[in-house]
Amino acid sequence: MGKYTFKTKQWVRVAFINFCIVALAGVTLRYKINFPLPSVNQKYLLHAHSHFAFDGWVAVALMALMVNYLQQHNVVCNYKKYHWILIANCITAYGMFISFMLEGYAFYSITFSMLSIFISYFFILG
Repeated sequence: MGKYTFKTKQWVRVAFINFCIVALAGVTLRYKINFPLPSVNQKYLLHAHSHFAFDGWVAVALMALMVNYLQQHNVVCNYKKYHWILIANCITAYGMFISFMLEGYAFYSITFSMLSIFISYFFILG
């Protein structure tokens, strides 16, 4: 079986797309301060914004850059594992974003948040 190459550029793009979603949520938060937007709960969107900013944007970018560092320094490890960890991290990040917007701090949002902590732990274990 061939050697797997971690696709850093792809994951940096994902982080950038997630950054754009965070920015759009931030603009919506600021818009709602002065203009009525009854379909958006300000408090729920604020929680979704902050959790997604950290887990969907910052964590994805940092994880991808750390794995890239290992790859550039020829550290021998299973890089495909990191690919799957980043996919799982994105799933939990989007799960948190959607569930926080819909329910605030409740069962699903806390579940996704807890899963993201476990995924970070698996990443650290390497």
